[in-house]
Amino acid sequence: MGQAIEWGGDRWYRNRSGYYQNRRGKLMHRAVWESVHGPVSRRIDIHHSDEDPGNNSIENLVALSRAEHLATHGPRGFLKWSPAQRAESMREQWTRRPATERKCERCGNAFASTATVAKWCSPKCYNAARYALHPKPRKGRDHLRRAARPCASCGTEFKARDPRTVTCSRPCGVAYKCSRREHHAAS
Repeated sequence: MGQAIEWGGDRWYRNRSGYYQNRRGKLMHRAVWESVHGPVSRRIDIHHSDEDPGNNSIENLVALSRAEHLATHGPRGFLKWSPAQRAESMREQWTRRPATERKCERCGNAFASTATVAKWCSPKCYNAARYALHPKPRKGRDHLRRAARPCASCGTEFKARDPRTVTCSRPCGVAYKCSRREHHAAS
């Protein structure tokens, strides 16, 4: 932060763009405008008539809609670029980014990466870690093997593909659901 001034009981610092800003991020020209004219919507920009961001006298400030403000200045910086220029800029930033040394969570090997969050050294380790959390269904007829369990409603033994199934049939499921509602209503 640059030079500091005192105004309205706050300390204001000049940022890189030339605007004065307090430690909470509030811009001084907006605070000056609000001290005279009251609160202003976020959709309204406070424009410096002489285009000097350091001149925050009330005579120099004008409230403009965002569209009027952009029309006054015209597009600047990133807005001025075409999509191809923006993409090229982002590619350049990415290629200039230094690689950091990381350790694979799956195999423990060291590897270098420019990504902000990199956990695995290769697609092989990524897939192994992913399938460890969410295994694929078994092929063949293995997935049809089911353990017998008692029905929560009538007590008869039954087999189901889904391990979450607790009743042997739809009528038992309805009866089980009703008994659970009655149990919750009573407690």
